[in-house]
Amino acid sequence: MAITNHERVGKSAELLRARLAPFVEREFVNIHKDKALTEARRLLPADDRMNGSRPITQWDAAVLLKVMWDAWNDVFGRTLGRADRSLVQELRDVRNHWAHQEAFLPRLADPSVLLGTVRDGLALLTWEQDSFGYADAYDPAATLCRGLRAGQNVAIPDQDARPRLSTERPKMCSETGN
Repeated sequence: MAITNHERVGKSAELLRARLAPFVEREFVNIHKDKALTEARRLLPADDRMNGSRPITQWDAAVLLKVMWDAWNDVFGRTLGRADRSLVQELRDVRNHWAHQEAFLPRLADPSVLLGTVRDGLALLTWEQDSFGYADAYDPAATLCRGLRAGQNVAIPDQDARPRLSTERPKMCSETGN
């Protein structure tokens, strides 16, 4: 069965969440030290009991993007530029349209636009600091990664594939199946 655009956006949001959460946490720790979680939680909506009781690395994509937007001047504007802030807003808009099952803007009628935005966002965050790698396939029994790449733009498949996202350093996988 073919994957729908709604499912593509959902998968992209999960990829984004998995990549963004460690970055958001690290940037808050860099600025606020041992008060990082308290300062980040201050930006959550008052009625958000679910995320308010979790560590930053377990927050969903919508909350992470909101916190990035709200803490831009104090936290994220120090390491990211204006174009990056525009990407954050674009991702917030797309995620909100998706979550409320609203029609996407005409320029998002083609899912490749959204996937391109996610790819651009992933490429902006440095893999050296976040230990990010992307593999086309992973065999857990053999700890073998195929098509392992890091520190570059990654083509996210349009078809109904299940890409694996790992925060393990690429050297943790055997490189023999690349």
